[in-house]
Amino acid sequence: MGYTFEGRYNRGAPRDTNYTFVIRAKDENGNYSEPSKITVQHPGIQQLVLEEQDVQGLIASIKINLPKAFSETSQTVYPYDETSEEKDILGYRLHIQEVDDNHNPVGNEEVINYDIEELEDRIIYYQAETGKIFKVRVGAYDSVYHYNWSPSLYNSTISDPVYVETFKIRFIDIDESLISPNNLTETLRNPGVPVSELQDKYTWIVGKNVDGEDIIGGIGLEVNEAEKKVDIQFVADSFRLFPTDENGDIIEGEDKAVFAVDTTPEGSTIFMDANQIGIRASKDDGSGEYNFFVLDGEGLEIFTENFKLDKNGNALFNGEIKSEQFSLISDTVKINNDGIRVNGDGFYSRLDDKGLYLYKEGEDKPYWYCKNIASGTAQDGDYIELNWKRKPKVVTAINELTTYLSDFPSSDQIYISNATEISNDGFRVNNFIKVTDFPKEISSTGNLWYTKIKGRTGKAAPQQYITPYTDPNTTSATLYYAYDDDPGHHPRIKYKIEYKEINQSFWTELKYFYDDYTGKVDTSITISNLSKGRYAFRFTGIHAHRAEYWVKKVEYLAEVTISSGKVMWLAIEGGADD
Repeated sequence: MGYTFEGRYNRGAPRDTNYTFVIRAKDENGNYSEPSKITVQHPGIQQLVLEEQDVQGLIASIKINLPKAFSETSQTVYPYDETSEEKDILGYRLHIQEVDDNHNPVGNEEVINYDIEELEDRIIYYQAETGKIFKVRVGAYDSVYHYNWSPSLYNSTISDPVYVETFKIRFIDIDESLISPNNLTETLRNPGVPVSELQDKYTWIVGKNVDGEDIIGGIGLEVNEAEKKVDIQFVADSFRLFPTDENGDIIEGEDKAVFAVDTTPEGSTIFMDANQIGIRASKDDGSGEYNFFVLDGEGLEIFTENFKLDKNGNALFNGEIKSEQFSLISDTVKINNDGIRVNGDGFYSRLDDKGLYLYKEGEDKPYWYCKNIASGTAQDGDYIELNWKRKPKVVTAINELTTYLSDFPSSDQIYISNATEISNDGFRVNNFIKVTDFPKEISSTGNLWYTKIKGRTGKAAPQQYITPYTDPNTTSATLYYAYDDDPGHHPRIKYKIEYKEINQSFWTELKYFYDDYTGKVDTSITISNLSKGRYAFRFTGIHAHRAEYWVKKVEYLAEVTISSGKVMWLAIEGGADD
């Protein structure tokens, strides 16, 4: 004999930190031994250790690797041991709080539960805005160290905080002297002489005849009177810019151009070699914000209204991919113009414009597919119109129904939720409680009908008897009949029994009998699992020699609907092909 704590949350789950069990032995005479005691103690849960490397800020989310939970002592009941072990738990709780630059709280802390059975590799993601700072803590709980009934014990498991910032893409830090006006700028803007004394055009031109070909190029400045602009032009086949030191000398070891342009009849080449490359463009909304592109030694960053890419490759995208030929391939997923294919362990799935299909590896014919899915609620008896190409699979469940009526025995109340009349056009939903009414009887005083043949060679001509029809909603019926012999003679008998529903034009045969017999026979025949309706039997006496037979009574059961309600339904065009 023994006692087992059971359950995760219910009353059977242990909630105290220790339990003392008193054990006694009992002999055959009912005498108990002296008691022995044993105490079982909860091993505890250590405070979780959350490291900075366990928490990673992404563009608009935070990735958290949840630490393992360890017991404070050994989980072995006997002998006692203080060795810590990895502890089984029910789940984790994430405590996350937005803070400002000084780590002061902003708003309220959010607490989210994660069931251990629903976690994959103990990794969770928290969705957050970009460029925000958060204080992150995690706790672990089981049925004893539980946040509802033992909050102090649970709080002891909560980790120290780790602060993390969601990634905010920023433009490179530009030396203001590179992009701001200087003395040369001011001199060019205000030369100190009247405009009338300045030239409206200035050129530096070089040229030479090489192998009979004139090579000419240079730099020119001109006032464009029509556009009221100063125009600067370079006419050259190549251009190079070298880094220099404060003396104007090329830096030793840096004898390669950091910017170069080359043109040929076949095309042109632009080259840049820099620690940081930044391009930005102001937005048109007057906000003072801008889109930008940054490339440096750590990677590429792009910030636009609908696309963001950080240096770790994390991206946010809000737009459309338009391409006549498109392909995205990973180890398990392939996306192209034919659809999406996901490879699994021994099978793969495919989604295209015709539906969702599941295949076993190496087979071309799907073993399951889905084209359309529809769901909803309806009242008992409603017809759901689909007009699909194929007959759907339909699942129903009770949505609303009065579940007990005291006028009928509870054991006789049957709950029905199903779909009928299923076709590609639609189906009818049913949701009701039915009872099988008590047996009812059709009979009369004495025999309902009989024929008896007297004499040595007497025979009966064929005769029929049709019983009255049963009540509506009959689902089963039994015909009781008998036959007897003429004492002192050798009887023979032949008869046929049939039945029909009141709206049918034909009779269905149940039994055809021909035999010799001796002695009286009382017997019956039953029809069951009938569609609800009104039914009658037809007994045809075909032949009787030195015999009599007669119909005694009819008993039947009828189903009655005592309550109906709303039904939930789910229809799927698909499934396994038959």
